[in-house]
Amino acid sequence: MQKEQLSALMDGETLDSELLNELAHNPEMQKTWESYHLIRDSNAG
Repeated sequence: MQKEQLSALMDGETLDSELLNELAHNPEMQKTWESYHLIRDSNAG
């Protein structure tokens, strides 16, 4: 569920303050967030 929430946040489909707080304090979640951005950027070419 957490990865789905991160994806929705990245796509601008949600703005969840609890999720943002967790992202700010969870290194594993930050790595996932960074990976999502790297994937998106590489696909954008």
